Amino acid sequence: MLEEESRGKLEAAPDEAGGERWLNKQAAAGRVRRQAAALREKNRAVEPARYLNRSLQLQHAASGERLSGQEGLLEVISMLQGRFLPLSQWESQVFPPRLTDYRKDLLDTLCAEGEVVWIGRKGPGEKEGRVAFFLAESKELMRPFTAGRTVTRHAGSLELLRRKGASFLTALSRETGRAPSEVMADLLDLAWDGLVSNDQFAPLRLHGSAKAARQEQAAPAERRRFNPVSDDGTRWRVKNPRKIRLT
Repeated sequence: MLEEESRGKLEAAPDEAGGERWLNKQAAAGRVRRQAAALREKNRAVEPARYLNRSLQLQHAASGERLSGQEGLLEVISMLQGRFLPLSQWESQVFPPRLTDYRKDLLDTLCAEGEVVWIGRKGPGEKEGRVAFFLAESKELMRPFTAGRTVTRHAGSLELLRRKGASFLTALSRETGRAPSEVMADLLDLAWDGLVSNDQFAPLRLHGSAKAARQEQAAPAERRRFNPVSDDGTRWRVKNPRKIRLT
């Protein structure tokens, strides 16, 4: 044994009982190579096309896997909860490929019925805000995004909304003596700060895009858009009002 060990063919190795056994280095190395080859074969990477197709199936974006109706939209939102995507992408690149019959009113209805909520986010220098959707029952998932924050702008508008509770735009306009378009501008800023939301998605859809913001800013105050259906048929509310710190 010692002679074989000196030649590098054998090596001593402890066994499970605490004793000593001798291993043939060449045989042990061959065994390790065979085990590694078996593992590689078992976990062989799939073809890219097959992997992508399976991913599309799991996301209900493949032919034959698409969903439909409100239940289908709820399922899609449940899979994508907490993912902040650009506002314009949700209703152009996310929902339509996954639903055979997606319509904007499907989303508005789910929001109005309290099944779905949205939270906005827009960082400094970003041209387009991002939005995440949540099922209303997923309070733990939403908690990190509605935790205590310090308000840095439009504190008066936020305090009014917090005091009055869920409110229509025209009610806030009358209370402040300001034009609806001016109040809407404050609400959109607060929405992008993640501080307020609406019981429908229509106001953000209509006014929240980068293109809409440019048009609003370029138009004189008296000509800025006010849509009585989407703007005053919905209510604005403060997200987690007890956790907001006014400066």
